[in-house]
Amino acid sequence: MIVKHQVRAGLAIGAAGLATALVLHTLQRHDAISTETAMRILGGEAGLGAMILANRLPKRLVPLEDELNCDPAREQMLRRLGARVALLCGLIMTLVFAFAPAAEVRTLLLLLSGPFFLVYTGLLLRGEWVRRRVVRRDA
Repeated sequence: MIVKHQVRAGLAIGAAGLATALVLHTLQRHDAISTETAMRILGGEAGLGAMILANRLPKRLVPLEDELNCDPAREQMLRRLGARVALLCGLIMTLVFAFAPAAEVRTLLLLLSGPFFLVYTGLLLRGEWVRRRVVRRDA
């Protein structure tokens, strides 16, 4: 049942993103909004999407003891840390797209959200390493 809800939510978020892009493109073609405004709206939407996913990440129901053969409390703590890092990264993205000067958006995104992205990537790689180590041990 949970998987069906996750698929529905993912499809809804994807459809909302595509609809926003189509509406912005149409408005841009009719000179109703500028390219900068469209960029800011899409960037803010991407940041909000990252925050929504970060909120859902630690709530996924996965049997920790059976799957990873590790300390469930530590694993859940690392998942929550990853979610907090992703939430902060999404918040930074949203704020940069909303308030930063257009010429400096890319630079600020790289400088402010880059470290969060590296920490989150490290947590994902660590999780994959633990999962593969357990699979090899069982084989």
